[in-house]
Amino acid sequence: MFADHETVRRLLTFLRARPGIEVAAPIAGLPTAFRATVGRGEPAIGIVSEYDAVPGQGHSGGHNLIAAAGALALAGLSAVADRLPGRVVLVGSPAEEGAGGKFILVEAGAYEGLAEILQTHPADRHRLSGPTIGKADLDVAFRGRAAHVGSANDRGVNALDAVLQTFSAVHAIRQHLRDGTRVYGIVSHGGDMLNTILDFAAAEFGVRAADEAYLREVVERVRRCAEAAALATGCAAEITSPPRSYYPPMKRNRALAEIMADGLRDLGEAVADAHAGHEGYANDIGAVSRVVPAALLNYAIGPPRLAEHSPAFLAAAASDDGHRGMVLAAKTMILAALRLLEVPAALGRVCAEFEA
Repeated sequence: MFADHETVRRLLTFLRARPGIEVAAPIAGLPTAFRATVGRGEPAIGIVSEYDAVPGQGHSGGHNLIAAAGALALAGLSAVADRLPGRVVLVGSPAEEGAGGKFILVEAGAYEGLAEILQTHPADRHRLSGPTIGKADLDVAFRGRAAHVGSANDRGVNALDAVLQTFSAVHAIRQHLRDGTRVYGIVSHGGDMLNTILDFAAAEFGVRAADEAYLREVVERVRRCAEAAALATGCAAEITSPPRSYYPPMKRNRALAEIMADGLRDLGEAVADAHAGHEGYANDIGAVSRVVPAALLNYAIGPPRLAEHSPAFLAAAASDDGHRGMVLAAKTMILAALRLLEVPAALGRVCAEFEA
């Protein structure tokens, strides 16, 4: 996390080579965050580039394309910088994959002064921006008592048993959750020695839900599963929420979503609608959408049902189709930014919906 130094160096080299682009880097106390601006005055339209990768899976989330599309859009707009009735600001946003980089940027005021935020994300189809789902993570650690499994098994308290009991309890509640809700987990520490009763074991759990209040309710239910497992096994439980691991659902702005979709349609593409919680993905753009109107448009880089965070998506993100999709995304953001700058009524509808 926050280690994309070479990526940011290349992005800034590309942007600084374009006349009319002013770069501020680093920002918000983050060495891999930046703002690049083209044009002058108001209003100011924001564009997001994010560029982190999935640990162990590379760009199987397509963030390489998100980074490049944002930079390419700003470079395109720099060609008409002296004619822009306002400005466009590219915000380089690190660490979306689990560390909530945009939360830090929001807290530092990196999006202040922007009328709205445009972002694109590669997917298996062109799709209207919908609200991202909310997510919350829990780290669960159990402390037991170590002992030899053969000669002192009656004196041990097995922390791994508590982890397994937690998973069993979580499995039991899944049937009774609302449609679209997801609970998932991994064993982050399951032991080092086969012949020793474990005095420490740990797991990580995640919860996703479209409704924010219900998200918090399910998180509490998972917490109780861990507490019950500790009670049943005689372990002590430590349950914590990692910093910035809570991503609120995105505050949808239909007016802005339609402006982005219209840009894609103007390029001859069909755009599918989106439904609330339609895919269950979370993004820290949800935090930005609470302070600035935001839209996150999906665009196709592969066949239908292409799954993110998979080897197939990793290949698509480096393919000719991925490159074509990235260029299409950049053009879409250029068209949307120009419309928002040149048509005050369009910008007014976006702001009115946000305030409402």
